Amino acid sequence: MSPPPFIPEEDIAITYIKGSENEDVNDYDDVFVNQSNDSIDNSQIQGIRDEVINEYIDQYPEIAKKYVTEHWLDDQKIDKNDGPVYHASNSSWLLGKKRIDFNQRTGHMIIDGNQFPGTPGLYQLIFHKDPSYNNEDRAMYKHVLSLSEVHKAASGRLKGSNMYKYKEIIRPMFYKQRSHDNISVSWFTKKYDL
Repeated sequence: MSPPPFIPEEDIAITYIKGSENEDVNDYDDVFVNQSNDSIDNSQIQGIRDEVINEYIDQYPEIAKKYVTEHWLDDQKIDKNDGPVYHASNSSWLLGKKRIDFNQRTGHMIIDGNQFPGTPGLYQLIFHKDPSYNNEDRAMYKHVLSLSEVHKAASGRLKGSNMYKYKEIIRPMFYKQRSHDNISVSWFTKKYDL
C-alpha cells in the first residue's frame, strides 16, 4: 500500500477552505464560515495541520506510525544521512535508490520486491541515528543496505560519516577489520629484527 499524498503546510488551509475535487466544500463550512485565506488565525491552521497529519499517519501500519510521525515532525532521532526520504511528488518513501512500501496488515516493509519483517529493531535501524536492535535485525538491515545502497555515494563507495550509526553499524558490515595483532607483531618484528 502506498502512502497518501503529502500536502505541503502552506497548502493545508487552502485545501480545507476550497475543498478538493472529491469532497464537498460544505464539509468545512462550520470551521471557515465567511472567512478568506487572509483571515485564518494560527490556531485554526495548527488544528487543520494536526488533522491532516493524523489522517496521513493513520494510513500506516501500527508499528510504522511512530517512525513516520518522528520523520514528519523532524525529530532529532531521525537519520537524515542513511535513513528514508519521503518524496511528495510521487507520494513514496525512498531508501537510497529503492522505494519502501509498508504492509498495512503486518507492518512488514517491502523493498525492491523483498519483504522484511516489521520488527522494532529493523525500523529503528532504518529510521533512527542511534538504534536499538538485535543480531537478526542487523542481518536484515545489511540486506536492506545492499538492496537500497543508501550507504553508498554515486561512485559506489561507502559515503562515510562521523555519525554513530555509520561508524558502529554500517561501516563494520562492509569493511573487513584489520587485525591489530598482526600489524603490531609485524611492526615489532621489523623494528627489532626478529
